[in-house]
Amino acid sequence: MRRRAFEEDVDGLISPLVDVVFNAMAAMFIFLILYIVIVRPNDPLTIHTRSLPDAVWFRDYESGISVTGGSGAVDFEVVGGTLPRGVELDARTGRLFGNPRPEPGSSMESRTFAFRIAVEAGKEERAEAAYEWTMRPSAWPFDEEEHPLRFEADEADLGVVPLGRPLHRQFACLGGIEPYRVELAEGSPPLPEGLLLVGTALEGTPGEAGAYVFDLELLDEQDPFGLLARQGLLPSDRLRVSIEVVEPAPLRLLVRAPRGRVGDDYTGSLGIEGGLGAVEIEVHGTIPGLHWQADSRGFVGSPERPGDYELDFVATDRVATVEESAVVRILPRLPELEIRTRSLGAVRIGEDVEIGLAATGGVPPVTWHCDDLPPGLRVEGGLVVGRLAEGASLGARAIGVVLMDAEERTLERTLTMSVLPARPALRLGVRR
Repeated sequence: MRRRAFEEDVDGLISPLVDVVFNAMAAMFIFLILYIVIVRPNDPLTIHTRSLPDAVWFRDYESGISVTGGSGAVDFEVVGGTLPRGVELDARTGRLFGNPRPEPGSSMESRTFAFRIAVEAGKEERAEAAYEWTMRPSAWPFDEEEHPLRFEADEADLGVVPLGRPLHRQFACLGGIEPYRVELAEGSPPLPEGLLLVGTALEGTPGEAGAYVFDLELLDEQDPFGLLARQGLLPSDRLRVSIEVVEPAPLRLLVRAPRGRVGDDYTGSLGIEGGLGAVEIEVHGTIPGLHWQADSRGFVGSPERPGDYELDFVATDRVATVEESAVVRILPRLPELEIRTRSLGAVRIGEDVEIGLAATGGVPPVTWHCDDLPPGLRVEGGLVVGRLAEGASLGARAIGVVLMDAEERTLERTLTMSVLPARPALRLGVRR
């Protein structure tokens, strides 16, 4: 009894003590949170990056400005000096990135850029840092011996180009630093009228006939205006180009309109010679069952009705319009080819053979061909003739028969021929 009373007294003392300790810790935790959020000030805005790694001309670069402290989002800004051409500062992250390039016509040697970057965060929170950033030259691709700037060829013969027809010719370039640019070389004859240089291409529409020879000069990013090359400070390359601009041949239509037959595929088409530029075709008149296909300049389909049909073709290029007419004769449908012979019968070794081959339909004359005839037999006209040779295999055999008419329609059929042995020799007996 005494022990139980003692334990109840101890529990009565410990439980309130635990409650007091727990409430005190909760109060301290809440106070700490309120202090951090409301009372304790933010760390001051600080830029930790004091220098930037050197960069190399024309080589991709990426670095960053590291900051701590401040309240809210930070913004980065260049407030003094300038960054190299081709490099940007990300206003939100402080990342410096890009492909540094010198100003056109300036030196490719080392150069140091001085500038200041300011960082702002929240209200009236600002920090600045000054930088000196060095650009260094690279051994590649500026090594003139290893990677010289040059055209892929020494000469370019563009051949014969019709007057008034659009031209586009790209010139292949190597070495140096892209992007490339081609311009008319100093002292060169002018370009043909209507042609111009765009990037590394010659394009346009020649406007005057004649033979032309001119020189082009290749420039790259190191010297995009050719100033250093003209002073002998950087190499350049030249390409001699020749082109002959000729008057186009007159526009002509070549109408191919053969006879057709009902039910057969038709092969009529239209050819074009000469002309200037794109040619537009118009076809007036119709043939039932046939359709004009502009991309192939031909008819597709099979005629449906016989008769004579008149067609008019009109072609127009940039300077002229020509017309041609044609009458297309469509013949009636012919009866289908039919082989009337049903069997080649029986033939005997050592005897003469003459078997007729019969057919109907088609366009005469017809021709016959037989595969796997026994030795000694052949086809002549509409007959299988010859003398069956000794040693021919006996029994029934399949013979492939092919019939072709004058319009090369064909029909195939397999017929049976039976090979019999030679007749026994006749013997005369003599009685004594």
